[in-house]
Amino acid sequence: MKTFMCKAMLGKDKAPDVGMDWAISKRCLFSMGEEYLVAGGHKIMFSEIEKATLLVVPSTFFLQGCILSIKTKDGILNRYQLRYSSFWKKGLPFEVERMNVSMPSVWFSRIMIAGMVLFIVWYFFKKTW
Repeated sequence: MKTFMCKAMLGKDKAPDVGMDWAISKRCLFSMGEEYLVAGGHKIMFSEIEKATLLVVPSTFFLQGCILSIKTKDGILNRYQLRYSSFWKKGLPFEVERMNVSMPSVWFSRIMIAGMVLFIVWYFFKKTW
């Protein structure tokens, strides 16, 4: 059984892929067994999955995250925000559609962080010379 830390939005009809709702979402353990997954007290059998989507999202600090959206046959939509790793690149025990997303705001954040670091370095060099 493989276990990860995640943030989850469970049982939402229209949970967003990105947005402020993730800030108040539930933190929990996400475990994947051979025939099921468990997260936030919900157990989903792989045979109950109607559609699964893995949305790969870049982050500000050059890492990648992913959002696993699982819709079950009874219409319940669960979303899990996870850190993207080699585990998610391999084949999963259920069929999943993988999508990469580019977000322009990430590049803006990276440029702002680089600018702040350069300013701090410049400031300390100016102060000491």
